[in-house]
Amino acid sequence: MAVNKIAIISALPDEVDVFKKILHGSDKWDDKEVKVAIGGIGKVAAAATTQKIISEFKPDLLFFTGMAGALEEEREIGDLGIVSACIDSDYDARRFDPSLKRGQFPFTGERVIKSDSKLVDLALHSPINARVFDAYEATSSTFMDNEKKKEFVENVCPELEDEIRGQMRRPNLVDMECVGFLTAAKANYIPALALKTVSNTLKGDTRFEYSDSLMNERTRAYLDIVAYLMHNY
Repeated sequence: MAVNKIAIISALPDEVDVFKKILHGSDKWDDKEVKVAIGGIGKVAAAATTQKIISEFKPDLLFFTGMAGALEEEREIGDLGIVSACIDSDYDARRFDPSLKRGQFPFTGERVIKSDSKLVDLALHSPINARVFDAYEATSSTFMDNEKKKEFVENVCPELEDEIRGQMRRPNLVDMECVGFLTAAKANYIPALALKTVSNTLKGDTRFEYSDSLMNERTRAYLDIVAYLMHNY
């Protein structure tokens, strides 16, 4: 498909500033028309912003970039998660229907929301010099400090296990927006990908690491990946 228009959404101004610096007030990036938006924090904000951009701008590709917390010990600040799938870890209808799993919706059976598989493959195998990894992301409305993340890994992640790209996996990232973004993209049949940089580790001080990451250029690796994808999709 021809890619002429791309949209890039982030939750916070700091997460999208790297793209604004490239654009210098223009709506063009090389030969592409680009819309950059600050979506706000949370699933609802992400979904509403994504839908508004789709309705008004009609992009060929959608990207959600920003930061996320690591849920496995080997992840370091600056590692870039290519989010192949995400799940709403807050959603639980098991008391309504005991046959359901955590994060699974009744009637439709839908549970895991996936990024566009071609975008995922291209990003994971791009020539960009970054520490990329295949991410399965839990979206939660709770900001988790170090103690809460460890509790989440032990008690919640086992309940979120699902088949991701042919393997049974548990989430290895957590954020607050991905489910809203990918749900809106899927509903409109727009190829979409979330790219999340690790801003806080499983073993460090979450609040300190997050604040420090805002000033760390390693957390901006998603810029080069987006540039590669928009020219090679």
